[in-house]
Amino acid sequence: MPAKKLVDYLNTNRTRYITLIHSPAWTAAEVAQAAHIRGNQLAKTVILDAGGAF
Repeated sequence: MPAKKLVDYLNTNRTRYITLIHSPAWTAAEVAQAAHIRGNQLAKTVILDAGGAF
C-alpha cells in the first residue's frame, strides 16, 4: 500500500490512480507480470527523498 503522505498528495491534487497489490518484484517487467498487465501499460514509479524534498 502506498505511503499515506503520497496518497494524501495525490488526492489533494485530484490525481487519478489505482493501487495494485502484487508480489515483490525488482524490475518493471516483473511488476507487470505479477500484476497480469502488459509491460507497455505500466509506468514504474521511483520516488527519491532528497533531504525532505521529493
